[in-house]
Amino acid sequence: SCMVPYSFFDKLFVSTIFPIILAAIILVVGKISSRLRRDPADQRAAWIYAYSWFLLLTYVVFTGASTTVLRFFNCVEYESRDATGSLETLRVLQADHSISCDSPSYDAWTGYAWVMVLVYPIGIPLLYMCELLYHRKAINPDVDAEASLTQEELQQRKMEVRDGDASIRHLDFLFAEYEPRCYLFVVFECFRRLALTGLLIFIYPGSATQITVGLFVALITQRVLSNSNPYIEDADDYLANLGQFQIVLVFLASMVLLVKRMPEQDGAPGNLFKGPLFAFVLVMIGLMSLLVTACTLIIEYCDVES
Repeated sequence: SCMVPYSFFDKLFVSTIFPIILAAIILVVGKISSRLRRDPADQRAAWIYAYSWFLLLTYVVFTGASTTVLRFFNCVEYESRDATGSLETLRVLQADHSISCDSPSYDAWTGYAWVMVLVYPIGIPLLYMCELLYHRKAINPDVDAEASLTQEELQQRKMEVRDGDASIRHLDFLFAEYEPRCYLFVVFECFRRLALTGLLIFIYPGSATQITVGLFVALITQRVLSNSNPYIEDADDYLANLGQFQIVLVFLASMVLLVKRMPEQDGAPGNLFKGPLFAFVLVMIGLMSLLVTACTLIIEYCDVES
């Protein structure tokens, strides 16, 4: 930004239009590659490969692009005095205080921002939901359930039927990691990520209220995860619950840091929220999921080798 004029409008445009262009390229190349093949099986395989990359792209950019789009609508107010000494209210973007929310340039970008709201925070989860609901009979197939079957055995039988259905191979990315009973869980995952990022920016940034709401959302989603255990592999369920618990600890640490800055805490006896020990605790919270994931992979590798 020191070399080239740069504003939040530029960030909004680049972070939203580039994924759309890349997605279009992936789909067009996939369709062309499919048409160039003569064997129907090869045509299907080429399209499945391209569509899988398209879905991966949408999932990767969803949180970042959605948060950027929603930040466009987050304006804050300040009181200032004009040349005559009278008070006036200034509305500026929280993300870029050089942009007035009452300026013609902001009004000109508003239509584009609303279109991107439909594309990213609304469009991507809606796309996932429509695809999954349309193919729900194949993703969560009906099987002859015997009375003696446990829930785990029933899900295993459904997965065997699901894995043999070639008509839903292009959607593998959306459901392959989940048990058939939780085939819509990726949609919940999108809203969970959005609630913990983009939606929190509208709740008094940097305040205890924002941290409390984030902590409440994290606890609710952790409860949903622990009750549903949606993943096929037990290790994935464990890591997902651990990751959500890590988010809870992050919000608790944020609350501690907020309390730590209060004047009455300055020089208070028995204050444990300072010094190298507290810094070490924060670092360990940040590394928790990474370390446990590494340990899990090492253990699984050793089991395979043995």
